[in-house]
Amino acid sequence: MLHHKRQRAYGEASVRRYAVDAFTGGLNMAQDEQIIRSGQSSAAYNVEMVDGALRRCSGFSAPVKYSHDLGREAPIPALPQADCRLYVLRTAHGEQLVAWGSSGFYVEKADTTFGRIGWQKCTCTAERTGKSDYCVHYKIGSVPAMLLGNEKDGMFYIDSVACAPQAVQNSKKLWAGTLHYERLFAVGDESDHNRVRFSAQYDPKDFTVSYDKGGYIDFLKDKGEALEILSHANSIFVFWQYGIARIKAYSYQDEFTAAEVYESISPILRGSVQACGEYVIFAAKDGVYAFNGTDAVRVSDPLEKLFEASRDVLQEAASAFFGGKYYLSAVMRLPGEKKTEKLLLVFDLKSRRWQMYRDIPVRQFVPLHNHGEDRLLAVMDDGRLCMPDSAAQDYVGKPIHACWNMPVSNLGMPEAEKELRELHATVSGSGRLRFTVFTERESEQAEVELHESQRVISCPLHLKGRLVGLRVENLSGNDFKLSAPALLYRAERGRMRRV
Repeated sequence: MLHHKRQRAYGEASVRRYAVDAFTGGLNMAQDEQIIRSGQSSAAYNVEMVDGALRRCSGFSAPVKYSHDLGREAPIPALPQADCRLYVLRTAHGEQLVAWGSSGFYVEKADTTFGRIGWQKCTCTAERTGKSDYCVHYKIGSVPAMLLGNEKDGMFYIDSVACAPQAVQNSKKLWAGTLHYERLFAVGDESDHNRVRFSAQYDPKDFTVSYDKGGYIDFLKDKGEALEILSHANSIFVFWQYGIARIKAYSYQDEFTAAEVYESISPILRGSVQACGEYVIFAAKDGVYAFNGTDAVRVSDPLEKLFEASRDVLQEAASAFFGGKYYLSAVMRLPGEKKTEKLLLVFDLKSRRWQMYRDIPVRQFVPLHNHGEDRLLAVMDDGRLCMPDSAAQDYVGKPIHACWNMPVSNLGMPEAEKELRELHATVSGSGRLRFTVFTERESEQAEVELHESQRVISCPLHLKGRLVGLRVENLSGNDFKLSAPALLYRAERGRMRRV
């Protein structure tokens, strides 16, 4: 039976206030918007939360690096081919860039005439046709060298003296490798995707199978094919499509041990595995996990709806661990949308907060130790290079469109009709800021001209509804600072129905 009870009347002169006291919660796509804290957002991108205020995020700038031949920093040009992969060769004079694409190898070359860095094509013209690749650093005697390869083109090595790539004859075609106690452990055997091969000690190019040289370890095929392999915390971890195995391998082969340590119910993404301090972080189709050597905990719960919407399009990723943050770039689909796009997700291990960036399509990350300063290079889909830069005001010349959405809320009174009167906020910056206030029935917009000094703005509103939302966005990529936005409203008389 239905019973009706007259709800108390709200005072006609009583004006109420709903405010975001501090922007501190980051993204939260897991909970229903009605219960998300006001300082969080179910849809925010290209923004940062600093000291309780909301700002447009910093950008990406054209990268520079120190050149020993030039004796100074110089801009790094775009890759010689858009399909090139980028590697870093460690030398006695610093780090040198190497690119490998469909027309062969290129090495960084200083142009002393014009005072800039360029690319020089190598005599090794081996085409890069594989998709997955690996790169490990070791020494030939006292000379630093780099070994790289993939699942189709075999293995190549470059030493820091000649700086000329050379093919390793009769090499194994593998798609992921890691150096561990002077051996190369690798996966991607063309004859058996569940085989882990290891080289002779002190010679990562020699995979001869014998007791005193190299060998292999076969695993069951119930975890899918091997995706990644990583040396971490005195162990080797093999990431399969549906699980993780651990190998203990020190000096002698007869002391090697192997065990399955984790089973994943969702496919793990190739390219997502990174050693992040005491954890190994990886992404699967249902989220991002932190693995401690025996178990994995999902750390992406605030992005639950994003991963649910992207499950059918997530295939592979690019990732990095840099400056205490885990970077993940992948093609995804925002909740409620049909189109897909490449998103950049960043997880701060200290604050446990996620940030989402749009319009920065990264396909590879390359950490660079540049003359005493660590930098993170990002390779864009079109072959251009960039790097995160706290002083950058755009994405390598492209304006940064920033947007933040306040959770849609009934303001704690689902039975009441709200009459929205005013929007107040403290703002500063440059350019213009657009506020969109909406209910389930109608919406209004207000654009505000920003100034360097902080000021309180007030925008009149004429809206009615039971559910209220607020969207803030910049109009031309401009920087801004927003603090304590507040909505003033009157709750009108209403009835509450009870069963």
